[in-house]
Formats: sequence, C-alpha cells, structure tokens
Amino acid sequence: MKIHPNIKDYIKSYDFLTEDICKDMINFFSLLDWGRHSYYAYEINQNFSYDDDLYVNDSKTYYNLFIEKRLHEYIAKYIADINYPWFDKWNGYTNPRFNKYPEGTNMKIHIDHIHSIFDGRFKGIPTLTCLGFLNEDFEGGDFYLCGKKFPTKTGQLIIFPSNLMYPHEVKTVTKGIRYSFVSWVW
Repeated sequence: MKIHPNIKDYIKSYDFLTEDICKDMINFFSLLDWGRHSYYAYEINQNFSYDDDLYVNDSKTYYNLFIEKRLHEYIAKYIADINYPWFDKWNGYTNPRFNKYPEGTNMKIHIDHIHSIFDGRFKGIPTLTCLGFLNEDFEGGDFYLCGKKFPTKTGQLIIFPSNLMYPHEVKTVTKGIRYSFVSWVW
C-alpha cells in the first residue's frame, strides 16, 4: 500500500460532464428558485449568511439524479486512483447541491467538516468533497484549494478530502455568473 507524502496526491480531477450537458443544466437553472447560502453556527445555534455569499439550490431535479448516478463510478475511480482499496466502506453521498455565483458573490475560505449535513437519518461528517464546474464564461470566481489557485474547466469534477487539511474558497465573481455543484461523501 502506498502512503502519499503530499496532500496534493489526494486531489483528483476528472472529465465528468460534456459542455453540452453543462449548458443544458445552466439553461434549466434559470427556471429555479435560489436561496442564499447559509452557515450553521453551533455557538449560537442558528444559520447565518454573509451579504456576499453565493446562492444555492438543492431541490431534486433530473440533473441531480443524473449526477448522482455518475458520482458512484467516479468515487470508486478516486479510491482506485489513490490506491486505497480498504476505503470501500463509505455509506453514500448527498443530493448534489447547485451553486450560483452572480457578480459580487463568493464563498469564503472554509473546510467541509460539516456536522449538520448528516444529522437526521444518517449520522456523520463528510469524508470526501465532490465539486463540479459547469461553466467558464465569467470573470473572477477563481477556485483556491490549499492556498493555491486551482485551474478549473467546464465539465470537470474534482474530489478531495473534506478535512482540515483542504481549506478552499471561491474568490468574488466580477463579471457574469459562475455555476457549480457539490456533493459530499460520508
């Protein structure tokens, strides 16, 4: 078994969706209702948002189901790519949540050690983050992972651990609208 000496060895990128599918998804998204992203603060036991936070939609649509069906294959590929065959006991992943970043919005630096995702029927915290990119026709909105700008392209999926060693953020969009999706594995 290979133990990876570099945290970047656990970040994998895949061609996941075609550009045509991404365009169809974005066209469909114009029909959806979007809500402001919020964070849960345990110290005050409530959700809050920043004025420049992105917008999210986590309703079940055809596209959520389409992504869900494909994710299983790519999570298995990720596990094979990092050569951790013993990491086969993951339980599932969340309904993909779609992210919309109009001009002036961003996502502040954070990690995905999210306790509130699996506090109902399922218990736990995310172990992997699956992040997909749906377009490039915007300015700003750069994705940073582990303090470095991470190049992204339409249809790309990246998978990385959801722990404290993988802080990430999206810089402020300055022109256009940036679209992405995320699902968390537990």
